[in-house]
Amino acid sequence: MDRNRRRKFGQNFLNNQAIIDAIAGDLPVKPGDTVLEVGPGHGALTQSMLARGVKLTSVEIDSECIKFLKFKIKDPNFTLVHANFMDFDLEAWLKENPGAWIVGNLPYNMATPILMKMLPHSHMSKGIMAMVQYEPAKRLCAVPGNKNFGHLTVMLQSYASAYFLRKVEPKNFTPIPKVMSATIMIEGIPLDNRRQIKDGFFEFLTQSFSQKRKKLYNSLEKSYPKSKVKDALEKLKINEDIRAEAMTTDQFFDLYDLVGFPGKL
Repeated sequence: MDRNRRRKFGQNFLNNQAIIDAIAGDLPVKPGDTVLEVGPGHGALTQSMLARGVKLTSVEIDSECIKFLKFKIKDPNFTLVHANFMDFDLEAWLKENPGAWIVGNLPYNMATPILMKMLPHSHMSKGIMAMVQYEPAKRLCAVPGNKNFGHLTVMLQSYASAYFLRKVEPKNFTPIPKVMSATIMIEGIPLDNRRQIKDGFFEFLTQSFSQKRKKLYNSLEKSYPKSKVKDALEKLKINEDIRAEAMTTDQFFDLYDLVGFPGKL
């Protein structure tokens, strides 16, 4: 694999069959289930999934990987789509394949944008199993009060819940990355149970966590008078000296409902 291409697409390929099968085994599929795979690469996880009897659609951006996969995999249950996943019509595919699973060994340099594309449609799937770097995995699965709890956690929890599956050591990849990886499972919140995500809410979250050591009203002072934030916290019966990492996702929604769209985000 050309080094420049690998760098462009953030590719690190699984090479340990025992780990590959273990990861595939973490997805509770049964024969005949439909699965969408993001970034199959050289098809390691692809083949392990197909061996379990699923109907698999894989979306791959790299033309060299496309050629390799077409040559390597001859399975009537396998559909290969040559596309950038960020341009792929995920909503339309899920409407055609209701209750499908989504899996992916996500490229390190695109994991967050890919997840943010998936999350609004997560309720249409049975679940999303994603491999990402270990540190982001901890943030995605964190709980309030934990140092890893941040704006990325709340963004995810606006659409879904997530839990940690397993660590994957660098030696299980080619080329060997400099960081640990991990797999997580994401389960979408039913649409009727989801809080309304108003304009500016995610920017509000980003600013809330911009200075995690500061009290929340200080982190937000560029956009809101301190008194406005304190008054809103008091109405919600939340300690005015709270820091962002101690807030729950519902409390962020409640607070934003009261303080409204800011003027200077």
